[in-house]
Amino acid sequence: LDGARIALVTNDKIEENVNIIERLEFVKSELNKLKNSLIDKEQA
Repeated sequence: LDGARIALVTNDKIEENVNIIERLEFVKSELNKLKNSLIDKEQA
């Protein structure tokens, strides 16, 4: 029973971390788009 509970909690934590990582990846790509548009403006 204890092992099963630990596995469930661990699984929840992993899912949380995956969600956080996905959000960070999204933010990173948005920041890159912003950076690229600023670079384009500077070169124009």
